[in-house]
Amino acid sequence: MKILIFGVDFICESFECKNVYSKEEFLDEIIYKNYDVLIMNFDFLEFFLEVNRYYKGTVIFVTAYIDELIYKKSLEKGDYCYTYEEVWKLPYRLKYIAKKYLNQKSNVFVFKDLVYNLKTKELYKNRENIKLSPSERDILYLLIKHRDRFISKEYIIENSENIDNISSIKVIISKLRKVGFDIENQKNLGYKIKEKK
Repeated sequence: MKILIFGVDFICESFECKNVYSKEEFLDEIIYKNYDVLIMNFDFLEFFLEVNRYYKGTVIFVTAYIDELIYKKSLEKGDYCYTYEEVWKLPYRLKYIAKKYLNQKSNVFVFKDLVYNLKTKELYKNRENIKLSPSERDILYLLIKHRDRFISKEYIIENSENIDNISSIKVIISKLRKVGFDIENQKNLGYKIKEKK
């Protein structure tokens, strides 16, 4: 589970965490990288509102003081709200979120007549195995693993063993669309695979 921390003095030891301290760094991280949890100072709510449509993970606000208005506002835009005196609760909350997150992520992805197994990285269409190239397998795995958000071309290259240039990504995405996947592309955000509704 990846966690982005903005404007909160919190050291996270059990998970992959990144602390950011400027608005520019925060915007770059939240738009172009994939985080499962965002922990941020409630005072920076306006920065989050600029990009919240791009972020679909869990949001935890931390504030010096909570009254009814702050609590209501934080739960309208996020999932949890703690005071600085309650920061000791965060590791427990994060462990709970991680457990819940892992249980929600099924190992099998179904889209129309396509079935993909995240563990074996095998794709089936009408119960017949579809052969994928190593680069197609890499991209499909990343798209399905992070199906709740857009993933950038840079992220694909960083997390793929078989793709080393951006120009090949477009070709591979096109091949996956021909197989039958519905893959959305949004400028400056990257790609996102759609799930069957």
